[in-house]
Amino acid sequence: ALLNGGSFRAPLSAGIVTYESLYRVFPFSNQLVVCSVTGQQLLDALEMGASRYPQEFGGFLQVSGLTYRIDPAIPSSVVLDDKGRFVKVAGPRRVKDVQVNGKAIEADEDYRVGGTAYVLQNGGDQTSLLGSLLLEDTGLSDVEALADYLRHQGDTLAADYGNPTGQGRIAIGP
Repeated sequence: ALLNGGSFRAPLSAGIVTYESLYRVFPFSNQLVVCSVTGQQLLDALEMGASRYPQEFGGFLQVSGLTYRIDPAIPSSVVLDDKGRFVKVAGPRRVKDVQVNGKAIEADEDYRVGGTAYVLQNGGDQTSLLGSLLLEDTGLSDVEALADYLRHQGDTLAADYGNPTGQGRIAIGP
């Protein structure tokens, strides 16, 4: 799953979670879809997302089901057109060691990816994903899916997400 960092607009505080608090986190009510993308599209999307690191960028991707490392010593070589859309990576990549479900990503393979229509179909901050094949429109918004997830997680949520540095999906360093 991929979710652009710009979707998150407020922190989710500990304690009772309400729909109101979820809408503060995700005010856009983006629709969730499942698409087919190539490994190369994923690699390009991760590279685009990391292009401005360590500065904030709404296109920075939060991920599930994959892991990767950003080498901030490598300057971004992402090339954009005059409208800020992804064109290509024209030099060394700063995103390294991309693994999908524990296996090295393959550029010519197709992968099922969940995320928002904003990113996967409309380009959002991630124009490298334009053209992905729609497999399923879930009919759910990001808020509805998160509410359902929280309802089913119960008391295990703190154990799963209690580490303030994350779950190790994104590493920084050479």
